[in-house]
Amino acid sequence: MRSEKGVIMEWQIILALVLVVPIVLFPVVLIWYLNVAGVYAILRERVLRRIGAQQNSATATVPYRILEVKEGFIGIVEVAGVRGEISLKLLPDVKPGDYVLCNYGHAIAKIEEHEALELTKLYRETVKAVTG
Repeated sequence: MRSEKGVIMEWQIILALVLVVPIVLFPVVLIWYLNVAGVYAILRERVLRRIGAQQNSATATVPYRILEVKEGFIGIVEVAGVRGEISLKLLPDVKPGDYVLCNYGHAIAKIEEHEALELTKLYRETVKAVTG
């Protein structure tokens, strides 16, 4: 009889565990999942908001004169007497003497010389009006 009770007892314990463990763990896992999903949603929203703000932010593009084109789509440029390097990956067909609009270190559009000079004049007038 003892062996039968032992078998019955083991069977009852296994049945109890099979029924109780999911009932106890389900709410715990659900709450954990909701917390993790909530944190993920908040972080994702912040990143998307930051990306959207960067894309929607208005930035002034400055006309640069190409002085030299180096290997690897690097351009030596000049603006207001200051020289620097920019990426020409978006405009691989530019050559020395061309004018380009540059934004965040990348040439984004090729423009005519008269347009570049007009933009430079407008920038100077704006700076003069703002600074007094």
